[in-house]
Amino acid sequence: MRDWQIQEATEFAGRTFKRLMYFTCDRPEQFLAEVTDALTAFENRLMAEQETVVAVANTLFDADKPELARDYLTRYSAESGLAGLRLGNALLASIEARTEALYGYRAPEGDVVSELTYDRIDCLPDAD
Repeated sequence: MRDWQIQEATEFAGRTFKRLMYFTCDRPEQFLAEVTDALTAFENRLMAEQETVVAVANTLFDADKPELARDYLTRYSAESGLAGLRLGNALLASIEARTEALYGYRAPEGDVVSELTYDRIDCLPDAD
């Protein structure tokens, strides 16, 4: 539907990280540790910042500056989300380029593109 085309054309974190998941799961022994380490470091940094973020927001609320507190939290959230998306894009670009250069794109073995299933995706190297 034309009404939503421009929204569908924008970058979407879900799509980026789904592509990263599929590239990573295609060769987990090669890429999973790298992706896990990068995402864990990113999350650890955000968790380390939380005490300061809460303190700043509470200080602004306590000073009867709710608009400044909301603006601060909105800006922090947007910047953190964008940083996460940039990390996802960087990981995806690197892994996609290495997959293509080192291994090529593997041809599917079956004819079914996808089917509705509620199975958990697991790309751990030792998984069944």
